[in-house]
Amino acid sequence: EGKAKRFLLLAPPHLVYKWRREILDTVHNAKVWVLNGPDTLRSLLKLRQAAPHDGPEYVILGRVRMRMGYHWESAYQTKTLKRTLGHDGLQAQTAQLDFVRCSDCGELAKDEEGELIA
Repeated sequence: EGKAKRFLLLAPPHLVYKWRREILDTVHNAKVWVLNGPDTLRSLLKLRQAAPHDGPEYVILGRVRMRMGYHWESAYQTKTLKRTLGHDGLQAQTAQLDFVRCSDCGELAKDEEGELIA
């Protein structure tokens, strides 16, 4: 009771089917799916909503497949700004810093104190 029954595994591409075979050989009553192809995310969402199996369930994704083709967008972008860090009496000490900005409107994000988030 209270133990996980569904597992998502990210495998190196050359080991995906080896891991499947090893799980089936070593884990009693296991169900294993290998998701590969352009509809991987859709398939994963369908599996998530499916009725649970009475034993452990494993979904194996190739690491490269996971990174490709899902049209995910970053939740934020960055903007590089030149900032003055201090002054030594002769010249200002500056640095290029990356600050977080909204990917929809481009506005720089600030924390609760009104400081830019780097």
